Amino acid sequence: MIGAFVRVFTDAGSIGLFANVLRCRSRETGQQFAAKFSSRARYGEDCSAEIYHEIALLSLCAPSPRIIALHDVFETPSEIIIVMEFAPGGDLQTIIDDNLVPFESDVLKFVRQLVEGLVYLHERKIAHLDIKQSRMLASNKLASSRVEPCEPLHSHPRTQTTPCFLSIDQ
Repeated sequence: MIGAFVRVFTDAGSIGLFANVLRCRSRETGQQFAAKFSSRARYGEDCSAEIYHEIALLSLCAPSPRIIALHDVFETPSEIIIVMEFAPGGDLQTIIDDNLVPFESDVLKFVRQLVEGLVYLHERKIAHLDIKQSRMLASNKLASSRVEPCEPLHSHPRTQTTPCFLSIDQ
């Protein structure tokens, strides 16, 4: 399964109510990725369709340098594992919490890149409904990093979408 393709590290990651995101490394190339382990069942209901919708949205956004890239998908009877681009710079909330004050020029660059990512989504009639610092990822450490909107760790119970990505038509 996933272990044949990547080595999963359990020492670093993000733990959510219905998903865990862990760092992993390709056994073939050595490249680092983030593996999101999403439970198919939430409160006793099968939520596989919501996870597949998230995968479809990530696939739709694949050409954008401002959206975290989908690499691979693995499935087990109990979970769906989404392997994505790894953002070693961490999230903006951690940068703020660690009192790392960026230069104004870096902040302007971050905001510009964030807006470019949102424009890319909106041009495809996708609205990001949960924008916050913990969802903004930096591809590198603070200096010269790229900020990208990422998908959430939970799904909205009333729709076929995730709370971050919702078609404007809906």
